Amino acid sequence: MSAHIYAYLTATRIEFFGEGCDDYNEEHGWIDRDRSRTELHDFQSDVRPIVEWPENDPTDGGVYEGLADAVRTAFEAFEGRPFDNGNGSFYDSGEYSPVDESWTYTYAVHFRRKFLGPNGWAEERWHPTRDGGVAL
Repeated sequence: MSAHIYAYLTATRIEFFGEGCDDYNEEHGWIDRDRSRTELHDFQSDVRPIVEWPENDPTDGGVYEGLADAVRTAFEAFEGRPFDNGNGSFYDSGEYSPVDESWTYTYAVHFRRKFLGPNGWAEERWHPTRDGGVAL
């Protein structure tokens, strides 16, 4: 079976205004890390994945070091340490605050496995450690 591992980056941005912290704007979207860390896109299909790797890459010699390196590289956008929610999504423990904006950004990486199933191409959540044996 032919399968690929993908990871996509999303962001939540918050802008506080007014007297207290009760007044704020919050937006969510997909991030194309190669283009911008702050431009939000509405759909996953509007951005390039930050990881795209064959699940069973014969050039890895069975060790899957290439996949492991790609998974670890996915966290380079994070300001803090990744928080693992257990289902293939990892959330940034830090925040990114550009000096020229009033927004504060937090990021998440979402791992997916895309494969050719009996009804065509399908996608499912994929956890690097549990499903891929990648030590983080």
